[in-house]
Amino acid sequence: MSKILLGYDGSAEAKRAAWKAAELAAFRGATLVVAQIVSPVFVPGEMSILAASELAERQLLDAGREVGELTRDLAATGARLDGAVIRGGPAPELLRIAEDDADVELVVVGRSGKGAIARALLGSVSSRLAHACVKPVLIVP
Repeated sequence: MSKILLGYDGSAEAKRAAWKAAELAAFRGATLVVAQIVSPVFVPGEMSILAASELAERQLLDAGREVGELTRDLAATGARLDGAVIRGGPAPELLRIAEDDADVELVVVGRSGKGAIARALLGSVSSRLAHACVKPVLIVP
């Protein structure tokens, strides 16, 4: 395997998936790409554009910090690691990366993540990936 793509949202399920993916990457000699997808900020009418911009920037910084901390922890597995923070919808962005990067041979996600309301309304990211991804998907409980 060349690359394993991990969809990471900071949830306990995603952390379990991260460790499984890192162990698999180390075993296979693959690079683990830890991707945290940050959903766009929706601006309520009373919120200024500047405040929304600051919120969006804070989200990206926090996500970058989380990915950095996780990759430092996962280094103990011996896996080659790379991190990415991307703005967009989690399932569509993970699907896009998996389709566009020929080196991605496996996508790994936790069974469920932080977005309980979104999951109830739209379905879980893991479910959407399992049904639509062009690459194999490993869903870690």
